[in-house]
Order: sequence, then C-alpha cells, then structure tokens
Amino acid sequence: IVDRYVPNEDLATYFAAADALVLPYLSATQSAALQLGFSFGLPAIATAVGGLKEELEHGVNGLLVEPGSATALATAIVEFWQCGLAEKLSAGVREVANRFSWETVVSLLEQAAQPSPRRPSSKPQ
Repeated sequence: IVDRYVPNEDLATYFAAADALVLPYLSATQSAALQLGFSFGLPAIATAVGGLKEELEHGVNGLLVEPGSATALATAIVEFWQCGLAEKLSAGVREVANRFSWETVVSLLEQAAQPSPRRPSSKPQ
C-alpha cells in the first residue's frame, strides 16, 4: 500500500507492477484512475458506483461488485485469480482503451472546434 501522493513520473512503475486495478469506492462521479489503469492495460475490479459502472463492463474489461461490501470485493479478487480472468479482461481493456487515448481526446476536441456548417435561414427574405 502506498498511502501518499504518487507523482505522475512514478505512475508507470506502479501500474506496470500490477495485474489489476482495484477501486473500492463507496460513491463516485468518475475516477481518472480507471482511465489511467486502462491506458496501462489493466482490468479493474471496482464497485458499481457513478461513472465506474458506466465505463466498466462486468466480465469484459473488469469486474463490478456492490459498494460497501468487503466480502463482494474479496470474492471478486479471488475470482479474478482462481478463474484466470487476467488475460480475458486485459483483452477487453485493450478494446476500449483507445476511447481514452490522447489521440482520441485531441481528435474529439478538434472536431468540436470546427465551425458548424451554416444552415439555410428559415426566415422570409
């Protein structure tokens, strides 16, 4: 457990050493940690709260459990190992990770910045 702020320069070391990202939130709107984990190819074991349940697809790119249940979280972690889910879920992460890449973000921002084509005026002339 690293119970301190980890600077960006050190993140790759920690993510490279992990097999899964565990996010036991009680509530959340969104977690940048999930997208960061995806960018390193890590499946997640997370509670089904906020944006986590919107981005994680149970059995595809991670496992979702009920919030507030240490038993459910522990069971999911054990299932991850005993059922050999690392490779399957990592493959699912690779399929969705592109949605969170810088290239995708830049492309979406460039599209949003493009002027909208003018619509013909519906006003009488």
